[in-house]
Amino acid sequence: MKKEDLITSISILLNQPTLDEKDIQYFDKKNHDELVEELKQYLIKNSEFLGEPQLEFMQGMNDHGVDLLLKSHDNIKVGFQIKSHFDVSQDTFAGKLKSQITESSFHSINKLYILFCSPFESGKDKYKARISHILSELSGFKTNYHCAYSPVSCIGIFLNNKKVDNEYFFSTFKKYSIDKVDKTEIINEIAPEDSKPSFLSRLKQENSTDFSSANSFVKFVKEQDFKLNKTKLLSELKIYCEQLKKIPKKSREFFVSVLKFAEPYGKLGNCINCVKSPFMDIIDSLGISKSEMLSRIKNLERLNLLSFDENDPYEHGQIVIGITGSNLDDDFNLSFEIREYLRNDIDRLKLFFIDLKYNELD
Repeated sequence: MKKEDLITSISILLNQPTLDEKDIQYFDKKNHDELVEELKQYLIKNSEFLGEPQLEFMQGMNDHGVDLLLKSHDNIKVGFQIKSHFDVSQDTFAGKLKSQITESSFHSINKLYILFCSPFESGKDKYKARISHILSELSGFKTNYHCAYSPVSCIGIFLNNKKVDNEYFFSTFKKYSIDKVDKTEIINEIAPEDSKPSFLSRLKQENSTDFSSANSFVKFVKEQDFKLNKTKLLSELKIYCEQLKKIPKKSREFFVSVLKFAEPYGKLGNCINCVKSPFMDIIDSLGISKSEMLSRIKNLERLNLLSFDENDPYEHGQIVIGITGSNLDDDFNLSFEIREYLRNDIDRLKLFFIDLKYNELD
């Protein structure tokens, strides 16, 4: 099953009818582990629609932001995070959730679903404003990595924990799998109510390729403790994006392969803050010969995107590829930080570096 098909299938299963606020009192007496188990049972009952994936209970001290991990036979991974009544009641709730979203990349998942399984009121405590605020904040993030469901949007999964009707599922799936679709219609029909405004707003910018502000990327850079001037960063970023436009598509595709394997390295030749990519791993991944690999490297080497030192082997003689950064700071590597910002998600890397959708930075 392709990643797009699996994500569509999960979205259909999670898109249960929105119920009344009184129905979410069901969550008041439920603990976290019970809710994770109920979600797991729901997915098991509908596993035929998901290609019979593996489901692994991850919740614990080292869950890294994922309570339930779904893994397909094609190694597509989807994470589920449940925020229970207890989670929402904590003063550190919002900050902890944001950290968990970042930590979830530890599992190399393709998508993270966050289900808010909490009542709006419990005794004298009121949580509606707190939940609404974080939902609004999450929906404003410029990413398709996570998708959040409010209590009224996901309560149906737990109250009607049963197999979805075959006719409904396949007719809905077919509707959203045709080549030409009305994306606005899709968003209105299967996106959570809380996320629709953000999705529709982003849809308006879909045909735009250049970034408008890169505010999201700039914020990410600042969070990494880089002391960079915003004006200078944006200037270098524009130069970098213009440079990519001049590179043949095949060379950009190869560059993505290099970035995918990259790790921090340090000084290499004239590159002060490089990252390394294992030569043989890339050859194995692409299924090409050593001579073809060297040819592709030289093409990008001439464009100053790669530096190559065949005399600097590591790990059983594998050759290091050093990826050059910008001249912003000795400790800053623009190529690598863009990759980190895009969470090393291969689809997002392709959008930015191959399709030149620079608005991913917004």
